[in-house]
Amino acid sequence: MSTTIPTGLTQQATDLLNQQPNSPDPNTVANLARDKAQAELASYLQDMHERRKFARYIFWMVALWLLGIFSVVVFKGLKSFKTVMVIKLNETYRLIADIAFDFDLSDTVMVALITTTTINVAAFFLAVTKYLFPSKPESSQSQ
Repeated sequence: MSTTIPTGLTQQATDLLNQQPNSPDPNTVANLARDKAQAELASYLQDMHERRKFARYIFWMVALWLLGIFSVVVFKGLKSFKTVMVIKLNETYRLIADIAFDFDLSDTVMVALITTTTINVAAFFLAVTKYLFPSKPESSQSQ
């Protein structure tokens, strides 16, 4: 059994398709442009918020790392020290702590520590700077 499409129905479909405008409705284009601009603004604001947040995290991480390295260098310089903690209690002095500290690293270890720390901090700074201030391709700016 073969079915044939009535000629009148085919003609109506063709007429309907030919009535569709070739260019989109100006209101639709304006709405799409506004929506695109709003989405880009929201994305930009989110990027700025995240960049500020990560910049703070990275600052404190590097600061603490450098403080730790500074502490190691200071302890290396001190090598050893002894401290005594005494308190005055009922007109008498009492020893509460007698702390002896001996810290020594070889010169090779110190050079390696300072060198690798300097390289790591510089590389970290570069990576963060490239993330926070990415270079935009010229083709996207012209659109």
